[in-house]
Amino acid sequence: MSSTPKLYLEKRKDKEGNPIVKDCLIRMYITIPDGRVEYSTGIRVDEKHFVTDYLKKGKDPISVKAPNFGENNDRLAALTTEASRLRNLIAASKIPMSVKEFKENIDLVHRPKRAEVVKDDTTFIDYLELLIAQRKSGEKTKPKDGGMYSKANIRKLKSLLSSLERYLKYIKKKDLKFEDINDAFYDRYKKFCYEVQEIQISTFGGVIKDIKAVMEEARKDKFNLEKHYSENKFVSPSYESHAVALTLEQLDIIYKLHIDDPILDQVRDMFLIGCYTALRFSDLSNLTIDKLEDNVIRLTQVKTGSRVTIPVSKKIHPILEKYGNSFPFLKIKLHDYNVSVREIMKMAKFNTKIETSDSKKGTVNKYEVELFKKISSHTARRTYATIMFKLRVPTLLIMAVTGHKTEASFLKYIRATNEDKAFMMAEEMERLGL
Repeated sequence: MSSTPKLYLEKRKDKEGNPIVKDCLIRMYITIPDGRVEYSTGIRVDEKHFVTDYLKKGKDPISVKAPNFGENNDRLAALTTEASRLRNLIAASKIPMSVKEFKENIDLVHRPKRAEVVKDDTTFIDYLELLIAQRKSGEKTKPKDGGMYSKANIRKLKSLLSSLERYLKYIKKKDLKFEDINDAFYDRYKKFCYEVQEIQISTFGGVIKDIKAVMEEARKDKFNLEKHYSENKFVSPSYESHAVALTLEQLDIIYKLHIDDPILDQVRDMFLIGCYTALRFSDLSNLTIDKLEDNVIRLTQVKTGSRVTIPVSKKIHPILEKYGNSFPFLKIKLHDYNVSVREIMKMAKFNTKIETSDSKKGTVNKYEVELFKKISSHTARRTYATIMFKLRVPTLLIMAVTGHKTEASFLKYIRATNEDKAFMMAEEMERLGL
């Protein structure tokens, strides 16, 4: 008996008897000892975007041209994995389970029911836990496009919950009510984050921003109707880090570097692809050749869930040829990848001392460090944005590739100094005869 679940499109016809090919429901079938289970995934897709022989081809069931293909493929993968696990558990334990019970067990993971809560008694922690469950199950979707919240968004809320639970344990309290989120809380929590947790200023700013966003969502959901803090007090402090970006000349040095170690060699190639595409590590590590068509990469960013279309630089073609007209596919953890990247940069002799800083305990501390020690996976993304900016590529075109939503956030992101911008302006004035 096969434990592999199969995904099919539901067959329906319109009033005239014609097959419906738009917005078709995807169903899952799996055989268990008690019978055949038919389960609605709740995910819909146009027939042209469903890969009927996905198992045979080793591909995702939903093609990359479909809206929200990344998050929906992730949901289908999680669902089929859980169905296989449960089917194997039944076979191993020899404990009978009916088709109905099987579906109910799948429901617990795939579509958990909203907790029954009395709004008057719900605390901030209760609501935050509920919000995480709703976004994870798909009960609550993004207001702009109705899509699923990204894994990164859910991880961010989980991180906030974990931080607040550590804070409550530190101050020896069991819960945090909505009315507790006030100006006094801000001072105590900031002190805890800086002095106990020793987090960076920018990290604390992000957490405060998330707390305010959760409070606003609770207000819209009628869980909390009052604001218990003052806007001029409850601020999200910002801190501009000394992140680095590389130059085209430095990328050429990295490309020409002789590397014997096959792992380091693939890391080097992945890093260079990142520098010419602005892709994050989470997207690079899952990049497959089926996402490349007509010299353009189309994908949904893992972190943000945003769809991006990236023209492929001619600098990438020799790397693809090296892997048989495909992308390097190296299974490696982010920490190990960053360690390898710095080892490569040290081999490239990027030893120049640069000024940098950190902001532990709420204080900015400046010091010097060798360049290679500041290079990581994210340097590739900044490198792309900065190089394109200095080459006078219009900002909005660069943002279409990087996925930045506002020009203000993009301009904070690039590594172009005031002196760089002055030289760029001087060259433009020369071109215009001014």
